[in-house]
Amino acid sequence: MRILLLFVLGALLACNPDRNTVLDTRWVVVSYQLTETDSVRNAPQPYVLSFDDSRSFSFQLDVNTCGGSVNLQANNIILFTQTPTCTEACCDGAYARGVLTALKEVNRYELLNEQLIFTGNGGLRVVWVKE
Repeated sequence: MRILLLFVLGALLACNPDRNTVLDTRWVVVSYQLTETDSVRNAPQPYVLSFDDSRSFSFQLDVNTCGGSVNLQANNIILFTQTPTCTEACCDGAYARGVLTALKEVNRYELLNEQLIFTGNGGLRVVWVKE
């Protein structure tokens, strides 16, 4: 019975069009906000987030690229690895590091008007558009 339930749940997740749109698209950050009282920080240049498959992601910073695991669940829940692996070629700017920090804290996603919006506790919000 458990196997059947897991199979049905997996099939429902696989058929979620929002989930497929998120995974099949490269995203460019527009802005992020760490808390409700924090100011919105607009991206000074394109930083790209892509999903390599349904379980991993890569994020291009100024110089380095970071990657790790991602878990999309029912009810628009998204969880990124808490310790992404990053190349260490040189120094990345504060904005890119801020977005990477935010990715570790997001827990929900929403597709709205061609934007991908990540949210988390305390007013955390990261907005992306299709590349």
